[in-house]
Amino acid sequence: MALSGKVALLTGAGQGLGKGFSDILLKNGAKVALLDINETAGKNTKADFDKEYGEDRIIFLTCDVTSDKQLKGNFIFIFVILYQRCSASLCIEMIEVMS
Repeated sequence: MALSGKVALLTGAGQGLGKGFSDILLKNGAKVALLDINETAGKNTKADFDKEYGEDRIIFLTCDVTSDKQLKGNFIFIFVILYQRCSASLCIEMIEVMS
């Protein structure tokens, strides 16, 4: 499974299944955004993955997925930072639509 150039967003990624799925995606070349409400677990997972896969393919964001505002804000941030195909005008438009 070749995932080079693809971006994945995983919730609950600091531990358990989310961490396991993140590892598989990284092994197959994807860039991964780790989201978890547990900041300590998320930061520890990111540090582990950084050592194995490199810092440029992983970001961690603390996020309560029951909060629409947090989830939408993080999605836009991830799109801009990891995908890097968002023009300034498109990002402003996305923020306005999602607000």
